Amino acid sequence: MKRLLSVLSVFCILWLIIQVSVWDKPDSLSPTEQDMHEGNADSDYASPLPTDSIHSQKHIPDMVRLPENPEVSSPTKRYMDKINNSMDYDYLDYENEYGYQYSTYTYEDDYDGDGSKEAFVAIGQKTGDTKDYLFGDLYFVSDWEIQLLESSVFIGKEPSYDKANGITNIAFDYKRDIYPLQAVYIVEDGLAKRQNPIERNRTEKAVVGNEFTPDADLMERMANAKDYREDDYELCSGYSYWSKKLDGMGLVNTTEHFTTYVIGHAGVIIETADKEYLYADLWYTSNYMISPDWKEADFDGDGINELAMITYVKHGTGLWVESLYMTDQNEAGNWEMYEFPESDYCFQLREHFDTVIDGDDIGFVFDGSLIGAPELFEQGVSYRYDVGNQIEFAYTPDGIEIMAEIEGICTSGEYFNNDYPGYVISAHVKHLGNGTWLLENVCCQTEK
Repeated sequence: MKRLLSVLSVFCILWLIIQVSVWDKPDSLSPTEQDMHEGNADSDYASPLPTDSIHSQKHIPDMVRLPENPEVSSPTKRYMDKINNSMDYDYLDYENEYGYQYSTYTYEDDYDGDGSKEAFVAIGQKTGDTKDYLFGDLYFVSDWEIQLLESSVFIGKEPSYDKANGITNIAFDYKRDIYPLQAVYIVEDGLAKRQNPIERNRTEKAVVGNEFTPDADLMERMANAKDYREDDYELCSGYSYWSKKLDGMGLVNTTEHFTTYVIGHAGVIIETADKEYLYADLWYTSNYMISPDWKEADFDGDGINELAMITYVKHGTGLWVESLYMTDQNEAGNWEMYEFPESDYCFQLREHFDTVIDGDDIGFVFDGSLIGAPELFEQGVSYRYDVGNQIEFAYTPDGIEIMAEIEGICTSGEYFNNDYPGYVISAHVKHLGNGTWLLENVCCQTEK
């Protein structure tokens, strides 16, 4: 009996040794496990960090290694499952229905020192993954909360950390557009809270775009940008409704001397005739999904072509306002993009019309002449004609034209839906350079 117990004891010890060896060094890994084991960022649920830590050792030296099996205990898969389960239409749906593939980076720690783990998770299409940045969304996941911290931004893949007294702050480099920013987060009460305000470069209203030097990441993205010049429906739908479909960079237009790219949700980059680059912070489209219109010509007569751009993003009930932009060189020879401000063209148009009131009759006067028949209106209510809610721009063989529909508005405080009597003012738009605009050949017609 003793001999049998001895044999069983030896057998049990050998069995335990074999199991420990298998756990410490697996003999074979599935493709997904192999990606996790090697830290391959191209796998669906891979971490970009060294395998001996979920964080880089140079940042937090006392981090504990986590098991690698993504089917059982992968931290990335566990957090991705939580994120997907919180959505009506999740990343897996986009993978299955549209064939998209996503890169995922997970940064896990006990950030608030309460003894439980939390994670920051960056998710983006593999096509938006470069050496330094991932284009996509940044989440915070705890046992109680799932927060979408940033959407459709360029997220730096190597955050920095500050750990003291059991509390860990994490700082992500990121870009909404071309300007580098940094977001520092601290975790309190199970929530990630930003510690520093967002700072962005802003210019004067009429100057919406300035020349800049792209970094290596942007140059790589432009060189590999998806081509939407023939059909940008997918771009517009991602831009307006489904950001998970959105690319970090899209090629949208080329003329003889200019190339235009859309950068995420943030605006456009234009490569100019002399291979300089300009960034403009403007909306490319809206939920109407109407693409901009471009035209290259010498609009100001200086012998150098400019690039005009008309967008269709300002609209609503009773409102349709198109926007006109011009990419041109300033007096110093630097490229800028100028907007034709509403305040400017409305001021120039208002110089040509007026409102006359005679008892209950209200008349529209254009360049000193009464146009059409007077309208009847309730006595004692202030009423005048104006422009600004219905604005269209169009390219013509001679340049650019503006059309503004006249509206009647109540100015005495009573509720009143704007009245459109059917008068339209049109004019030739001339860009004089340096963001200066002039309306010429202003005329009035009774219908469009």
